[in-house]
Amino acid sequence: MRSPLPLVFLAAAADVVSLSGQWRVHSNVFGSESDRSCSFVQEHLELKGTCTSGRASESVTGRVEGKRVTWEVKTEEDGKPLTIEFTGTVISDEKIAGTMTLVQIGVDGEFTATKAK
Repeated sequence: MRSPLPLVFLAAAADVVSLSGQWRVHSNVFGSESDRSCSFVQEHLELKGTCTSGRASESVTGRVEGKRVTWEVKTEEDGKPLTIEFTGTVISDEKIAGTMTLVQIGVDGEFTATKAK
């Protein structure tokens, strides 16, 4: 009798996604919309890169675990530090959707990221 173990590895491999590349991140916080252009580099579970908004270039650090992705951006708002945490689900190879939190302000919003073509 053959072991079902290879099927487990195939199922796990099917959940592996690569988010490396250019992404457009559209966010909405209480009706205030903004866009970022992000360049992600994924190495195993680690996500790094930069995002550029109208104001500045921001470093990104995060993790990818199956279809769940989290990343953090450190920026400034009115001269004060601001950390934005993104938590999302990979919908497809070209789309991520989820929530974001402006940590120091305590405000949540929603985001959608689409892979640039």
